[in-house]
Amino acid sequence: MNHIYRLVWNRTLCALKVAPETAGSQGSGGTGTATIAPTASRRRTGWSVGLPALSALSAGLLPAIAMAATPIAGTLPTGPVWISGSGTVNSIGTTTTVNQYSSSGTINWSSFDVAAYSTVNFTTGSNAVTLNNISGTTASQIYGSVSAAGQTILANANGLVFGGTTSTGGLLATSLGVSAPATTGGSYSLDAAATRGTVAFAGGATFNGNSAALVGAGVSNNGLLMANGGRISLVAADHATMTFDDSGLMNVAISGALSTTQGSTAVVNTGTLLATGGTIVMAAAAQPGLYGTLVNNSGVINANGGNVRLSGTGGAVVNNGSIDVSQGGQSQAGQVQITSDAAVSLGGNIDASGTTTGGSIAISGGSVQLGGTLTAGTGQINLQSLGDVLQTWGSLTAGTLTGSAIGSMKLDQSSNNIAALGPISTGGDFALTTTRSLGQSGMLMVGGDTTINAGTNAITLTNASNAFAGAVNLTGGATQITSSSGLNLGTVNAGTLTATSTGALVFGTTAVNGSLSATSNRGFIMQNGALTIAGNSTFNAGTGAISLTNVGNWFGGTVNLTGGATTISSASALTFGNVNTDTLLATSLGPMNLGTGTVRGNLSASTIDKAITQSGALSVAGSTTISAGTGAITLTDAGNSFQGPIAISGGSVQIGGTLAAGTGQISLQSLGDVRQTGGSLTAGTLTGSAILRWAS
Repeated sequence: MNHIYRLVWNRTLCALKVAPETAGSQGSGGTGTATIAPTASRRRTGWSVGLPALSALSAGLLPAIAMAATPIAGTLPTGPVWISGSGTVNSIGTTTTVNQYSSSGTINWSSFDVAAYSTVNFTTGSNAVTLNNISGTTASQIYGSVSAAGQTILANANGLVFGGTTSTGGLLATSLGVSAPATTGGSYSLDAAATRGTVAFAGGATFNGNSAALVGAGVSNNGLLMANGGRISLVAADHATMTFDDSGLMNVAISGALSTTQGSTAVVNTGTLLATGGTIVMAAAAQPGLYGTLVNNSGVINANGGNVRLSGTGGAVVNNGSIDVSQGGQSQAGQVQITSDAAVSLGGNIDASGTTTGGSIAISGGSVQLGGTLTAGTGQINLQSLGDVLQTWGSLTAGTLTGSAIGSMKLDQSSNNIAALGPISTGGDFALTTTRSLGQSGMLMVGGDTTINAGTNAITLTNASNAFAGAVNLTGGATQITSSSGLNLGTVNAGTLTATSTGALVFGTTAVNGSLSATSNRGFIMQNGALTIAGNSTFNAGTGAISLTNVGNWFGGTVNLTGGATTISSASALTFGNVNTDTLLATSLGPMNLGTGTVRGNLSASTIDKAITQSGALSVAGSTTISAGTGAITLTDAGNSFQGPIAISGGSVQIGGTLAAGTGQISLQSLGDVRQTGGSLTAGTLTGSAILRWAS
């Protein structure tokens, strides 16, 4: 969304504070409100803001800066000496004017303090660069106004404090020593001296289309920095380089880590950073063990349609504030990147949504803890960790979720809204809850257990390269899952289920409100928990074995079987559709229908006093054993072909087709009739009994 801000005097803090444009003003003993207003729209011409006062810095985040008392009224910089370039410096009343005639210049100052209501104006060309080296033993205190058409560099090893207003074509404020390049277009070297000061910004400044870079041993912002279409950089390091890109924007790259601590956190934002369509960077590097947290944003970062990067090397990165790169009035949403070789901890809001296409959010750390709201709209969230990724609260919204973790990745908050999984790999468990249908655009490779909960929405995980080392637990509507190797299903609750593996396919406790289709591509199919299937079931193991012997199984529809040695049990009725197995051992506590098909070996079917029937011809190459207790047996299809020894017993028996035992035995036992309805009997021995009659 678009944000418009104003600076409003806060009587309690005695400072101008950032507030929405709708906020009321409070008089500062006089006129009251200082509002942000553009003075020009072209590049390299800043905006001006009314006079703010220095807001209180966040206690404990940065050390106290070595500085004298607040500059007395009228204080201006002193002792200017031109080292390179040409120009003049004139001070009249409360204004110092620096007239620079060359495209670049270097001035050494004895001090560079600017009292409230005092002004320093640099009169230069819009492409000019002015390097101001400041000596002395205290930090520069800039409570007044600094303006310039060109690029302004302020360097003071003791530190710099901004509590006033700044309007320049670009600003580099640093407590590192600055060495200018030998040639035009070269890089500026920034190197720490024995004294390592910090840079604290608590004023108001705009650099629309231009740059603002704060670089030091410690950096904080508690004010308002605005660079729409430009770049804002807050960087802490002992060594860095600064270059100007083709657009004239400052690019700061860290080349040497901090070797000493300056407070508990190296880079802090508790204020507001605005760069619509631009770039905002908070970065720090420190030697191992110096810092727990290197970079911390608890303020507002807004770069609609632009880019935001928080980076830490040698310590954690924390965001408990807001980061907004949503599309707003831009052509598309932007990108957020948060990285650390240590921990990344998120508890604020990150928005990369778009009205046309979503942006991207990329999080990478030694470990990643997610809280707050991460919204990429239809865009992508990428999560990378050298340890675990753990979501403790909040929500994730994205068109695609990608990532990897050496450990586990657990994203199981109930408000998550993920449309598709891209490439994801974990060494440990993977868990995801989503409130919408879930698809897949890249493979899943999970080293532990997988748990996916889509409520009643569809789950479609059919990438042929998927690999699941542990159990896969699924909750969804129409559910499809594919594995490039074996597939071990844990607890499944689905509307329908299609499971495909290239290897063993194992079912845990499974409840399917509709149909089930299981294909193992010659791997065996077995179970560790009961199957409750309301619709039709199809088990296809190719030549692999099928073992579904849990006594709690319940099949509400037909059961189709393709496999090698096959064993199946049901706690209720068992109705086969098409059967194509090497052998078949079927038991049921309810009625059984043997369906139609071929058993290339032995057939054994039994119920406890329930009927056994068929819906089509059966062909059995091996022995046939059918027992129904007191239940009726009706196997009268004219196409039946039983080629081996036959033993049939039931409350009544009706048979048809070809019963050919060769020289073997046919045994027919009935508590009622034994009736042959057609076909033929061939056996070396025919035995049997019937209480009522024997008809053939």
